Amino acid sequence: MPHHSSLLSLLLMVTTNAIVVTTNAIVVLTTLRASGASCLRRTTPRVCMLAVAGSKDLLKAARDGNVHALESVLADGTDLTAEDVGSMALHVASGMGHASFVQGLLDAGVAPTTVEKGVTALHSAAFKNRVAVVQTLLAAGADPDAAQESDGSTALLEAAVAGHKDVVKTLLAAGADPDKGLSAKPLPSAAIKNRVEVLELLLAAGADPNEAETDGSTALLKAVAMGHTAAARALVEAGADPNLTRSADPVTALHYAAYGGFDEVVDMLLAAGADPAAEDADGASPLQYALSQSGHARAADALLRSSASSVPLDAESELRIEDYFCT
Repeated sequence: MPHHSSLLSLLLMVTTNAIVVTTNAIVVLTTLRASGASCLRRTTPRVCMLAVAGSKDLLKAARDGNVHALESVLADGTDLTAEDVGSMALHVASGMGHASFVQGLLDAGVAPTTVEKGVTALHSAAFKNRVAVVQTLLAAGADPDAAQESDGSTALLEAAVAGHKDVVKTLLAAGADPDKGLSAKPLPSAAIKNRVEVLELLLAAGADPNEAETDGSTALLKAVAMGHTAAARALVEAGADPNLTRSADPVTALHYAAYGGFDEVVDMLLAAGADPAAEDADGASPLQYALSQSGHARAADALLRSSASSVPLDAESELRIEDYFCT
């Protein structure tokens, strides 16, 4: 009679029931999702077992950057391109900044353009400021203009909004489009965060200072609305039009600056040709915006000294002028 230990040490595969039995695990393949079924059809039992039971170990190795663990998996003849395990490992290692591990996965045939949850590994690396990984992925053929499935964001936009100038520089050198984006674009996204160095890199690479996002917001409108003087100056010097408005809202950058009491920005915009007589949807001028807020005397004064003094004012605005300058 055979010994039970001998039986347990054998690898028994019963293909009729699609059950794999080993000493340590029983995997019922018929209960797996569709990818498990494809694993059974296309790969050896050993690769199937890795995809089903060993993926956590590989992902842990990717998280830790354990190249030796990866080499061990590959030495066993495992094909990481057979299932999504290699793809997931690439994203994890990219986000963690493990360039050597990423290179090992790429050398093993994992595609640099692989997508997980709507994003590429390049997105993950760019967002986390992993410069070496970004360089590795680009050298392997990653698309610098690949867009997220959800909102069309590129890796360049992810880096720009976070202020990762070295990643931005690397992506631009690889040919990334400085104006690409759907609901958001790199330049306005950097402007609202006052990422001045990133703005300068984008503008030097040919970004359009007047490019608007889908809601009509330009980089200058966003910078001024937040009171970011340095960002606004960089944009104006690059040729941003101070009189552009959002498509559905005729409020200019000067309106925003006046309302916020951003005195230096008001002066800069007026010097750049901003129209002090511009009106919003209700007919209000930048001067009226300044007068609507307490403590914005200097902004109001700058506007009064411009041609805005010819703008008709309502009685309430005239009383506010007296409060500011006549008491």
